[in-house]
Amino acid sequence: MANEAVEKVCITKPCCGSPAGKPAVHKRPGCDEEVSRAAYIPCPVCHVGYKVQFSSTMLANVDDGIARVLLMPPCNHQLLVFVDNNLRSRGIERIDHAGLVCEHADTVFLENHLKSLEEKHVQLARSENSYNEAFDLMQQIKKIKKELNALRNKIVVK
Repeated sequence: MANEAVEKVCITKPCCGSPAGKPAVHKRPGCDEEVSRAAYIPCPVCHVGYKVQFSSTMLANVDDGIARVLLMPPCNHQLLVFVDNNLRSRGIERIDHAGLVCEHADTVFLENHLKSLEEKHVQLARSENSYNEAFDLMQQIKKIKKELNALRNKIVVK
């Protein structure tokens, strides 16, 4: 018995909530078979329906069992479809805005800090007997500008 090969079998069987004639798709652990299922996805904006083919490979790196799929149908509305382990759509949401530029949080903080230091420097430069404080602020401003340039060079947007 120890030398017998263990055969991995993928079985599709009806699920409790599905009709008796329609088997539910289950991805078994250790099963390398790729399963796909067609789904009808209506656009929530223009109400045009689209046929989409969901594949079990979409769930390969999903931890919680729900894959989030970005669809861009011919109507040019962007949709976010939630697909479960059985390759069925569980929800559809439209995306209002896409392509926003995200900045590194450190750069935003440094830019705001730089603006406040520059404002202080302008005020100190106008007042009398504050040359040393203005000089110190200018040194800090130069240092922050160098840090900002270094951070901007490290950030690569693809």
